[in-house]
Amino acid sequence: MKKLDKTVKRESSDDIFEKGSKFVIVTLEPPNLIGFRLKKTRSKYYLTAGTGYILALKAHINAQKKSKGKK
Repeated sequence: MKKLDKTVKRESSDDIFEKGSKFVIVTLEPPNLIGFRLKKTRSKYYLTAGTGYILALKAHINAQKKSKGKK
């Protein structure tokens, strides 16, 4: 796997309805930052890759708990 050595930006297909409809821009920045901002805005919010992993894991566990509770 290649190491992250330069900034990579991508526009997601998620549409957020804050001050009108805007797409989320995701930025991967060395050494281990994930940045989020709305298109045509300047405010960025960052997570480390480890924190992003933990949040995704918690969301997955919560979704499994909810689906088991509905059955």
